[in-house]
Amino acid sequence: MNTSYVLRQAIQEMSEQEAKSMLSLLLAHDDDLAETHESLKKSLLEMAKRRSETDYGTIRHVHIALGDSPGGSLRMALRPPEGSEPEHRVLVLRDAIPFSVGPLWKLEKEEGREERRRWCMLHINMDDRDEYLFRGEEYFREMKGGLEGVPPSLPITIWAGANAHEQAGLRFALYLLRGRGSPVSVIDTTAAYARLYHSAPGCGRRRTGEINSEDLKAIWNAQTAGRELTAEEKNRMASEWLELSGRKTALRIWQEGRMMEVREDYYDRVLTAVVESIHRDRGNQDWIKSARVVGEMIGHLEQDIGDDYPEYRLRHLIYNGTLEIEGVPRGMRYYSVRLKEPFEYGEQRGGAGEIEKYAED
Repeated sequence: MNTSYVLRQAIQEMSEQEAKSMLSLLLAHDDDLAETHESLKKSLLEMAKRRSETDYGTIRHVHIALGDSPGGSLRMALRPPEGSEPEHRVLVLRDAIPFSVGPLWKLEKEEGREERRRWCMLHINMDDRDEYLFRGEEYFREMKGGLEGVPPSLPITIWAGANAHEQAGLRFALYLLRGRGSPVSVIDTTAAYARLYHSAPGCGRRRTGEINSEDLKAIWNAQTAGRELTAEEKNRMASEWLELSGRKTALRIWQEGRMMEVREDYYDRVLTAVVESIHRDRGNQDWIKSARVVGEMIGHLEQDIGDDYPEYRLRHLIYNGTLEIEGVPRGMRYYSVRLKEPFEYGEQRGGAGEIEKYAED
């Protein structure tokens, strides 16, 4: 029996994931393929394309979320009524750490993504996300393929709050979508939430991930939620991405409507002030769980940097002698810290006021 015929028949019975795995295997061993296997590769690629086209059969709008948390909430917000076909598809542009931290240098190219993974390996306790270090390129290609597979006729909406992570991700998405004819709109989730609920300053939402699915649904249903970008705006933001990816800085903040690159030690004094404040509240200089320090710091920040970066800087303060450690720093739950140098509890070197001041600088 003809081998190619049998293989083609097998392809028709494969799940999408099985087909992807088979294609990855074939491509990985491309140098060893016999000429007769070229038709198999072609069949797999054509099947993937047909599946993509079929998947978009009832879809009328594509949404891009910048992270798993907002992506999950957005899927819940836009899910169809029971028994109805879906009209919305949510794609997620993500990374193991926020786009606000770590180098973005040449992230649109494989060498840049490898550099970012190397930085993570040297600075970040990845815990159960170590798979990212080994399969990160595969994940990126799948994510990029998802964006490229959107039919040009479908409108795209990108959801992005007023923070460096989502604003950098917005520009990365527009770079990956460059040259497409799809109309692209942006929903500023920070502004949309404030308009919807008349939020007072400081009581709104800076991150899309902080907004629950019901509120996201309300934002989408508001007729003025999104704004379509002009061709000039799309090109400008794609160019701004290239500016970001042209440098090797490791920390970014969003301030007064623009991206700012800051030194890696930008938040070190906030961490130190948090430790001092906890010592003062307790009336002693006993050990403090590192997770408590990081959590309290994040609670005071207006920025979106996740918890991995503050934990990296906490370890740096240990290494430079500012803090002492008890335990092994292989993850926040494994060690505690305290100030190395004693201080008088009456002096005002830290405390909530100073934490707020540092966090807002």
